[in-house]
Amino acid sequence: MSLRLKFALLLALVGAGVLGNIGAALWCFAVLERELAGPFVSVASVMRQLGHIKRGVEEQAALVRGGGRLADAKTLEPQQDFAEISRTIEQSLKHLHQSEWFIERTGRSTSRNLNARVEDFVASGAQRDAADPGWEGRFTEQAHQLHELIEMIEGRILADAALATEWDDRVRQRLLLVLFLSSFGAVLAGILAMAFVNRWVLQPVSELRTAAERIGAGDFTHRVRVARGPEDEITELSREVNHMASMVQTMQDERVDRERLAAVGELVRRLAHNLRNPLAGIRGLAELTRDELPPETDLREMQQRIISSVDRFEQWLKDLLNATSPASIERAPEEVGPWLSGLIDSHRPMAQAKRVNLHVDLAKAPPRAEIDKRHLEHAVAAILSNAIEATPAGGHVTIRATGGEDGKWELSISDQGPGVAPEIRDRIFRPYFTTKRDGTGIGLAVAQQVVQGHGGRIEIGAPPANGVLTPGLGPGARFSILLPLHVAADGGKTEAGAGGSEAAGGQNSRH
Repeated sequence: MSLRLKFALLLALVGAGVLGNIGAALWCFAVLERELAGPFVSVASVMRQLGHIKRGVEEQAALVRGGGRLADAKTLEPQQDFAEISRTIEQSLKHLHQSEWFIERTGRSTSRNLNARVEDFVASGAQRDAADPGWEGRFTEQAHQLHELIEMIEGRILADAALATEWDDRVRQRLLLVLFLSSFGAVLAGILAMAFVNRWVLQPVSELRTAAERIGAGDFTHRVRVARGPEDEITELSREVNHMASMVQTMQDERVDRERLAAVGELVRRLAHNLRNPLAGIRGLAELTRDELPPETDLREMQQRIISSVDRFEQWLKDLLNATSPASIERAPEEVGPWLSGLIDSHRPMAQAKRVNLHVDLAKAPPRAEIDKRHLEHAVAAILSNAIEATPAGGHVTIRATGGEDGKWELSISDQGPGVAPEIRDRIFRPYFTTKRDGTGIGLAVAQQVVQGHGGRIEIGAPPANGVLTPGLGPGARFSILLPLHVAADGGKTEAGAGGSEAAGGQNSRH
């Protein structure tokens, strides 16, 4: 998920919280208006109209009794005053019937009763008959009954208003709770927004800044923590920073290896140059002496041993020079079985001297493969020699060749030595690194150069469970050389780097 989408969701969350709070506030205002302000306004209006009707009835009753108007001191004729008051009563009654709130609170029967009595009262006043001695008593009685009806209605309205006041208190409490919850939701949305911003942006940026400082100070092993889950721009940037640090570290290590190899190579070339002349003199003198001695003397055999030792030393010097310069790999089709058999046979005397048993399994080996027989022989010999040296007396070393179906084949060498040392796995194939007291650190470095020059790799792990085991010996290690059967399309001649990079998989501590 990209940062843009994350911030859009975050903005939607905050906006929802704010809009929810605003909506809750508006709803509360609407409820207050409907439940509190509206009813009180209606009560005031209805009570005012009822007051007008009741006052008009009292005034008309007073006019009938000859007391004049109660509301003001206008000097009007009684008949005109009576008609004006009747219009006021009818207008107030009309306002009451237009009020839905009044009809709902008093009931339609009460409303009709009030309307009928007011109309009878007004009509009775309009039909005033002075010759009728009982009219005034009946009119006064109608005014009294209408007055009681109005007071009863007012009492009911006031009682409803008292109940409404109690209900309004509960409504007000609920509205306050709603406002509190909506405000709490808005605050919570803000807190969540801050937490997400800290998690999505601030914390990763802080880690990137720390990584930049550490890498800038030369600590190329530092890595930025990459969070799991959907990736965004900062996660991709973190991966790129880690990749950059790894590349810089690799380039730096390779540069150090090249500089070290260059220095060692120069030293080796000087030593080889200075040693070859004395060695050539020793060998020539030994040959001359050997040729002058009688065949039956023991000195002749000793001179031959001197010559063989000088030749071996010369070969060591060549190997030492080859380890400090690129190896030219020239691959050609070779029969795998006979080549491996001859190579293994040359190591049987060494294995017999250490009382180590060699087990060879070439049943599944490919018939032919394109290899540089001479260089690959050095690589396999270095690994096989290490395996024999690491295996105690009575142990087994197993050589197995398999594959060929998928265009690749594998040569594995398993021993029963001390096994893999995890703390040195990243250094085992570096030139001149060794854990043996008399080791040179050249064998495995050359082996990796050659294998990589063939387009393959070396993997190291535990021996297979179905292998030949001897109780009481070490866990052992298994070196697997993975090679292509055929030459790549770019030709059959390549150069293996002098230092090389680390082999895939783990490394063994014996070289």
